[in-house]
Amino acid sequence: MNQLSQRTRNAALNVDENRADAATFLRQLPASFTVLYDPAGTVARTFRS
Repeated sequence: MNQLSQRTRNAALNVDENRADAATFLRQLPASFTVLYDPAGTVARTFRS
């Protein structure tokens, strides 16, 4: 399992319209992974099933 975790990357997609809200949230709950910002929801719509 450790070998798999060394070869994978996790990311989150934040779709808050207000970037300040997203920043506040991340200050309160810091992420140990990449958080991408997509206020228009473009990426979220692309991967919605």
